[in-house]
Amino acid sequence: MPDGCLKDVAVYRHYNPHTAHISESFDKLSEVFYTTGAARKVSFGHAQCILCDAEKLFDVTCKVLSHERNCLMERDYIPSEWIM
Repeated sequence: MPDGCLKDVAVYRHYNPHTAHISESFDKLSEVFYTTGAARKVSFGHAQCILCDAEKLFDVTCKVLSHERNCLMERDYIPSEWIM
């Protein structure tokens, strides 16, 4: 904020009342995106941000899901051999 204080902001993820909350499992892809260069941490002014390459995000996500379609819901982590 202009006075230097921080403000908490809610983040709303994808939600479908008819299915499991798969977006709660998307965090499993964060490290995969950073490792592959599909995303990187940057600063925008004083804000910490994530800069993403949408095409790379798509390609990496497809590659991960090609190994196991339900891995985001059923696994605790993404195996590193799926990334390389």
